[in-house]
Amino acid sequence: LLGIEGSLERLQTKINLEGNDFLNNSRGMTKLNQQFLNFNPFFGYRVLFEPMTMDIQLGVDLAKTLSIKEKGSFEDKQGNVTEFEHDRGSDLMKLDIRPRLQFNVNYDRYTVFTGYSWGTKDYTSGMDGMSAQPARLNAFRFGIQYQLIKPSIR
Repeated sequence: LLGIEGSLERLQTKINLEGNDFLNNSRGMTKLNQQFLNFNPFFGYRVLFEPMTMDIQLGVDLAKTLSIKEKGSFEDKQGNVTEFEHDRGSDLMKLDIRPRLQFNVNYDRYTVFTGYSWGTKDYTSGMDGMSAQPARLNAFRFGIQYQLIKPSIR
């Protein structure tokens, strides 16, 4: 197999904020919403078992960042709540290159898939006050695809 897939991805990460080192025992939560335009060139191997096929694919995600937005709040020990919202734009990470492994089961124009991508870009690179630990986007995927053009080769 040899191919390329394209998709619009919308990912959401929820992070609980708490602990002794976080603003004098404050607690809170933040959500990071990210949108990417993703292209996935791949190669793979197909196994036939009529009327279905099964694929194993190895490729790379080329993910162009469209937007990154953060929204959250925290509460201090006195019960005061502070809300925050930050638009990180698309400059924080212009492109993420993620190696990807995916398994597909195909029937006619439908595909059920599961896959995993390993992010290589550090989100916190160049940010003030961040720890030495990198923050990367590793994505587990599960879904259903529909092919617009009916497959002619099994």
